[in-house]
Amino acid sequence: MPAYHRVRALSCAYTLVFCALHAQAMGASAATGAFLVLQFLVYPHLLYWRARRASDGLRAEQQNLLLDIALWGLWSAALGFPPWITFTLFITAGVNHAITGGHRALAPALLAWALGLGVGWLAWGPRHGPPESTAVVSLCALGLVGYLLGVGQMAWRRNQALRRLRQELRASEASLQAANETLRTRVLEIEQLQLQLQDQAHRDPLTGLFNRRYLEAMWAPARTC
Repeated sequence: MPAYHRVRALSCAYTLVFCALHAQAMGASAATGAFLVLQFLVYPHLLYWRARRASDGLRAEQQNLLLDIALWGLWSAALGFPPWITFTLFITAGVNHAITGGHRALAPALLAWALGLGVGWLAWGPRHGPPESTAVVSLCALGLVGYLLGVGQMAWRRNQALRRLRQELRASEASLQAANETLRTRVLEIEQLQLQLQDQAHRDPLTGLFNRRYLEAMWAPARTC
């Protein structure tokens, strides 16, 4: 989770840049800028703190992601539905949900996104902001590339860790099989030794003939009958 938190915090800080640039172009108020700072700089750390202290960290993180996508939908409406910003926020949130919950998490993610858009639509109406500047579009494109590369790097590291774990398990399994084979061989040797000792106990050491102990053991069942 710490590695994911770093990626999330960096991506949110990067998102703040192009959202703030677009908000400035819209002539947004200082309050909007303050809310942007809280959303993309303070809020991710609060969610990380909550997930770390939850009894079920994965479930808490999935709930955090639903809140993420609802708020990002709200920001898309607040910023006037800029195409590149809206697309960037939606794809980032969708990838996050796919990583943590698979395809089953996509339906709740879409509902949360629609909820955020709906609340923003009711709050600010169906307004559309000014066209995104070249700088904002470039930042969105670079941010998406960087985010996807970061997710790919995390997936590669996990695959490497799983591969090393499989190799260690295979080595342990081979060692265990070798130890079992050695133990089986020792057991057979002990059984053969016991048979040899038993045979030696029933034979005379000079003549090799069965001794009195063997004859008594053979005749004991007959006497009881």
